[in-house]
Amino acid sequence: MNNTLWIIIGSLIFLVLGGLRLLPYLTAKLFEILPLLILGYIFYFIYSTSQKHKAKPQILDTQSHRRFVELLVYILVKIGKSDGHLSAVETRIIYGFFQSQMHYIETDLKWIASLIETAQAENMSLETLCSEFNTQFPYEAKLLLLELIGKIITADGHLDNNEKQAAESILHFLHIQEKDAYRFNQLYLTQQNNTKTSHTKQHYDTLGIQEGASATEIKKAYREACKQHHPDKVHHLGPEFQKIAEEKMQQINAAYKALSDRR
Repeated sequence: MNNTLWIIIGSLIFLVLGGLRLLPYLTAKLFEILPLLILGYIFYFIYSTSQKHKAKPQILDTQSHRRFVELLVYILVKIGKSDGHLSAVETRIIYGFFQSQMHYIETDLKWIASLIETAQAENMSLETLCSEFNTQFPYEAKLLLLELIGKIITADGHLDNNEKQAAESILHFLHIQEKDAYRFNQLYLTQQNNTKTSHTKQHYDTLGIQEGASATEIKKAYREACKQHHPDKVHHLGPEFQKIAEEKMQQINAAYKALSDRR
């Protein structure tokens, strides 16, 4: 009934305003503004699409990517619990790393929070976790994992003996080569890693060689580091981890240039 009434009212208004004589005029006006309507829609579509891309992190939601993140979180929680429990500060550091360094948004951060909670109740040992990592990922991914572990466990400027021992166990369980284990130890596990450490010493540590190494040794270490840490080696893990590899490459290049310039 209501629909019929509105149709009658609309028809009366149409007739009062001129009826069919208005149709050519309205049609002409419509064709005049049609290009503007189409152009406006195109701009709206481009803008809305760009906003969606900004809101969503560019990560590869693949099985290998997800399992890499899961094992990383489980191992970090295991390190944190090496003294008996995971503190609120350690939880915030792990969560904050994915928020500030990985630029994860709310949905992904909820996933990280869920992983941390699950990992705290998980009884898998460090050896079991590392064994699965050995099975699923290549050596270059292990080095990336170590880089992430090192950054996170030293984020608060303090490394206790339990955390250090857990990190050393990871080096063993992942079958890390001696030269790479030496590099990790020098960068993250030694007491020399503080603000008083000279820039030159840090450059040697970045390349995994001892101070006073020859030009030949420096070049060899540089080439090996470039092969192992090249971002293309971990592209399958997602852009956020590829970015970490890019930052590592920048450090390696800076170290090589600084040491070469001293010669």
